[in-house]
Amino acid sequence: MKRCFYLFNYVLLILCFSCNSTEKYRPVVNNGYLDLSGWDFDKDGMINLNGTWEFYWNNLYTPHDFEKDTLGFKPDFLNVPGVWNSKNLPGNGFGTYRLKIKLNHDYDILGIKLLDFSSSYNLWINHELVATNGKISSVLSEVKPQMHPQIKIFKVDSNKMEIVVQVANSFHHKGGMWESIRIGTQEQIVSASGKNLILAMFFAGTVFILFIYHLWIYLLRRNEKAALWFGILCFIVLIRTLQINERITYYFFPDFDLGIGYRIEYITMFCLIPLSFVLYFFYLYYSN
Repeated sequence: MKRCFYLFNYVLLILCFSCNSTEKYRPVVNNGYLDLSGWDFDKDGMINLNGTWEFYWNNLYTPHDFEKDTLGFKPDFLNVPGVWNSKNLPGNGFGTYRLKIKLNHDYDILGIKLLDFSSSYNLWINHELVATNGKISSVLSEVKPQMHPQIKIFKVDSNKMEIVVQVANSFHHKGGMWESIRIGTQEQIVSASGKNLILAMFFAGTVFILFIYHLWIYLLRRNEKAALWFGILCFIVLIRTLQINERITYYFFPDFDLGIGYRIEYITMFCLIPLSFVLYFFYLYYSN
């Protein structure tokens, strides 16, 4: 047994030390600029536009404003994904993000994956309005929040890209681009998004089957309180999964009320899941 134990540890160490990453270095955004001159989407795959973007607080600029180059002040820089609260700014407000990208060559068509920001936005790529979510306004009472995951296909007629994003928030206590933006070829974006959605729905389906199975056990044997509470726990996890993973609820119902959605997220995470787990644990080990 000792020899088997040492042999197992030896093999495990070999496997750990042999797992050196050979993945190509992924460039990151630095002060509003991303150099992808050494990155080929066809060979290297998709990439997240993470890093420090240009940021203009309390201004809703369009690509034409930057083209004129008449902005009277220098931009601030914010991490994406992140929230502007990190700059001691209030959650409610509006601002403009900007990113310039250098590509390795011209691409006819690229794709972009947008999950959600807080809590409405307009997004331009090379002067073309590619995606909108909710309603943007400099008057906070007129801002309409929305959460709608999107996949957009756009044309690129040069080796340079400019992304401008207006973000406005009057709903959540945190504001800004708090999710990563992913770009790649059309096939890569559509395929990856489809796989993620299938995995999320597979997990949701598995949890739903567990819920039905344990509920059925309880209906047949009413003294199996542990089965009841485990089934309830699975149902709560199912509801939260539909809200969080790939935003499945909003994917199929873009106009789903955000107030209800966020309440479901917080109540399930901080109240219902711990409570149901404690009751399941109690009836499993301490109840006669």
